[in-house]
Amino acid sequence: MRLVTILRLPTLLEFDRKLWEFDRKLWEFDRKLWEFEHECHPNTNSNTVRTRAPYGALRVDGTVEGAVGILSSTVGSPQRSPSRARAREGAPPMPEPTSPHLPSAPLLKLRDLIAEGYEEAARRHDALKNGTPLGPQVALSSKLSREMGGHVPLGVSVIHGAPGSAKTCLANQLAAQAGCPALVVTCEMRPLVLLHRHAARVTKTYLSKFGSGELAPDVWKHLVQRTVETMPFLSLLDGTRGPVSLNRIRECAEVAKEESESEHILIVIDSMHSWVRGSGVTGATEYDATNAALQSMQRLTADLNGSTVIIAEQNRSSMGTDKQEASAGTRVFEYCAELVIALTKAPNSKPDLNGEIKITATLAKNRHGDSGKPIDLLFSGGFMTFRDDVGGPNVSTVLNGPTNGQHTRSGWSA
Repeated sequence: MRLVTILRLPTLLEFDRKLWEFDRKLWEFDRKLWEFEHECHPNTNSNTVRTRAPYGALRVDGTVEGAVGILSSTVGSPQRSPSRARAREGAPPMPEPTSPHLPSAPLLKLRDLIAEGYEEAARRHDALKNGTPLGPQVALSSKLSREMGGHVPLGVSVIHGAPGSAKTCLANQLAAQAGCPALVVTCEMRPLVLLHRHAARVTKTYLSKFGSGELAPDVWKHLVQRTVETMPFLSLLDGTRGPVSLNRIRECAEVAKEESESEHILIVIDSMHSWVRGSGVTGATEYDATNAALQSMQRLTADLNGSTVIIAEQNRSSMGTDKQEASAGTRVFEYCAELVIALTKAPNSKPDLNGEIKITATLAKNRHGDSGKPIDLLFSGGFMTFRDDVGGPNVSTVLNGPTNGQHTRSGWSA
């Protein structure tokens, strides 16, 4: 019986979608009727129920429970028209029509910004003197931190690069060293694999040892406990086992900020395309779903006063390049982003004697500094670590040098 219910779910969702479309048309009729009434009776109270139109990103859910799908956007609590009140009780949440009739944007004179700007300048000056960044830290590279304005910018940032360019490692190292709560939505890599990568970096233990069976269980436990203690406010949402809704991200982020008593939070989406594909969304193309997801994440990040780092796949025509527009699928990636980091490496490049390879992080877009500026970083696949290219060996190689002088894909083999 349960199998039959699952098989019929798309039919039920299609019925709900058609019902929503009918309800949307009723809402449009109500709005036009109200505008006609308002023209006839201009002294009518302007705060009537239809003065604020429903709005939000596309909401389509493919889960059995009927919970809001990943593209839902809960921004404020817009008042509903009478037609919305006539919707069936107990029906799954369905999308609200995106409407141009949003509350009017405030008109500002430049002098109106002086008081707000003065307060922000004071906060930035005090943060510089005290060494406390105004957002998630960029501890892995002083060069990158300086070009980004001293911290990961508030808002959405995008990292893209060809497969194997260490996008996931860069984003997770940023999260682990952010100095504030971080929430990683992992949709491609198992959380245990990410834990091993963090442990390799923190304990200076070769990553390959965590998968080869060389570590006795007690040794493994000791290493990962040391690792976990260094990042008490790093959390993972496992998108490899099921859909991760936008509301779930919001809930977890709010809890993380509350538990850590921090005003900042860093969210990592790895990757945006995998998150959308695994969302269970039906009735929308990947292009439309990705656009809606990006816009929803932009609103959520603003609500949380946080920073979001989105990992994006590259399109085939721009594979391996540092173009701003190289993210696959939609131009919204580069238009909504505060920062676009393109990771590239030389073709057929091999690790050096320290087991490191040069990866260039180009700030293809940067609203907080120079755009197009390349920053050379050294990446150790054995320790899953990025650092500035300043010359000289990596301290981890000095402390745990190779035993046989042979390289593997993950660095020196031990």
